[in-house]
Amino acid sequence: MKTRVYSLLSVIAIPLFLANAHAAITGHWSFEQGNLPGSARIGLPLQVIDFDTEDLTRFGTAGQGAFASVPQINSQPIKIMGFPKTAPSGGYFVPHGAAPNGGGSFINQYTIIMDVLFPSGSSGKRRALFQTDQTGNAEFFINNLNQIGFDGGTFTGNITPDTWHRIAIAADLAAIPASIAFFVNGTKVHEANPGGGLDSRWAILGDSLWFVNDDSDETEAGYLFDMQFRDERMPDALITALGGPTAQGILTGPPPNPYVISLLPSSESARIPERSTVSATPRIEAIIVDGTQTLDPATVMMTLNGQAVPAATQKSSGTNTISYSVTNLLPSLSLQTVRIDYKDNTGASYAVQWQFVVGHYLPLISPAPLGSANGPGFLVRTVQAPLDTPILNVNSFARAIKQLNGTLVDTGGVLVANVAFPDPITTGPHEVDLINFHLDGSAFGNFENDVVFPGIPGSDGGTTIFATEVITFLELPAGTHRLGVSVSVDRTDTGTDDGFNLYQGPDARNILTPVVGSFARNVTSPFVSTHNNNEFTVVAPSNGIYSFRLVHYQTLQDASLEFYSVDLVTDEKILINDSTDPRAIKAYRFSAAPAVNKPQLIEVNPAPGVSGVSPLAPI
Repeated sequence: MKTRVYSLLSVIAIPLFLANAHAAITGHWSFEQGNLPGSARIGLPLQVIDFDTEDLTRFGTAGQGAFASVPQINSQPIKIMGFPKTAPSGGYFVPHGAAPNGGGSFINQYTIIMDVLFPSGSSGKRRALFQTDQTGNAEFFINNLNQIGFDGGTFTGNITPDTWHRIAIAADLAAIPASIAFFVNGTKVHEANPGGGLDSRWAILGDSLWFVNDDSDETEAGYLFDMQFRDERMPDALITALGGPTAQGILTGPPPNPYVISLLPSSESARIPERSTVSATPRIEAIIVDGTQTLDPATVMMTLNGQAVPAATQKSSGTNTISYSVTNLLPSLSLQTVRIDYKDNTGASYAVQWQFVVGHYLPLISPAPLGSANGPGFLVRTVQAPLDTPILNVNSFARAIKQLNGTLVDTGGVLVANVAFPDPITTGPHEVDLINFHLDGSAFGNFENDVVFPGIPGSDGGTTIFATEVITFLELPAGTHRLGVSVSVDRTDTGTDDGFNLYQGPDARNILTPVVGSFARNVTSPFVSTHNNNEFTVVAPSNGIYSFRLVHYQTLQDASLEFYSVDLVTDEKILINDSTDPRAIKAYRFSAAPAVNKPQLIEVNPAPGVSGVSPLAPI
């Protein structure tokens, strides 16, 4: 096999864009002139890799002459290129004209769009589309079911034979997680993490990617009308606005009509309602970008569940932001429908409608007045069993409660002693500023600057079978808050994950106080020892001081405990009572509220919610 390699810099008549200061179209190819040197509308022309591909490449007009069987687009005679089934060393150079981006050494953010047709003779066969690293298996394929995807990943969509399709591949390997999305005629058919990030196999190496090239001969013949390369991961909405193939080809400027690029809260929340994190008082927002026609702000009307709401519209450099902040609490897990109607400068009408689900939340109860708490921080009490103490159901929350209450007995019926150290000054609970504990004090979990659990190791040097109680009074403004607790988890075959319950009520030390958060393992791998975050949304009905009790238990292996909040805008985790962060929720050790200074009900037997209780057990 003879191979012909061209020097891309030998073609000097066409401008080359190598150092883009901003996202742009760096390559665009069509075939009005009926040859490859004349194919470039932007950037360098496509070039053949080998003699056989050159000999078998054909140019013509759809529906005419040698291409009489090829469908036209919108009944118009478009100029196209017919490409052959290529050999492993064949195909076409696509000189993308982009500079390395995304913070890596290769092209990590890009979008490839093409209007392509595969005849029935190529249907039902695996077909390579693009090779990004110029070696081995191609990265992007159409499979034998006529679906599109990346090598080794999921294939979806439907590339029907003898039909023009506008295919878009949009990659952002700098994102966390990395993402590649596939669109067919403006509809996103799939998006996934390809299993590699910055400068991975999916990044484009060198100054070209290769079209219809594969090391194992998995290519098929077809027709190409138009192709475009952008050195950015185009917004979904813009790819959608480009739609399917048109006789005018792929737009190089804005689409004719205003188009939506962002809708919040996301409709993704409606897919699995139980996992929604949408606030009970969300900000509803649509961002619409002007096309050739521009949005008229005076015509915007937003409705929520059919009722008009006073949305604001701001226009800046052709970008229109339409927003409304909900003031009343939307019901937990409720489905909400938003519709926005608007017109452009010609009077043409448009509408966008979407739905979202409000996240699950619990209302907080019985706030005390602001100013009723004092002593910034937390009261922490740790109770630990002596080493090798035999205890029934030792890895359980019930053990932790009895241990804290001094009612835990061993298998012989003897009360279990407490070997944890009290606060050396108060000889009672420890006074701490932050809940950021790790068993050995090293950095672990979501935050740095960890400290050891107060009172641990105990007097016998052990670091196992202990329970930790955190008492605090949080100063919360009215509205939605997202709280989180992180604890250690171990391999599932050890059965020794840490656990916790978070209580909130008039006096959260009362055992019948409602639980607003509890441990659930969400670490997917069964064979790791790591930390496990549980987050939950609560709503404060008014400004005030709210009583909380966090009970954590540790049995064996590692142990950690973090108590934090989550910024509802940035999703950033913030330790509660962090004096270095003005966003941190303030916490106090003591309260003057009357409900807190009464006797507490600390234990009932049988415990609430248990089953299988013997009828002979005492109440």
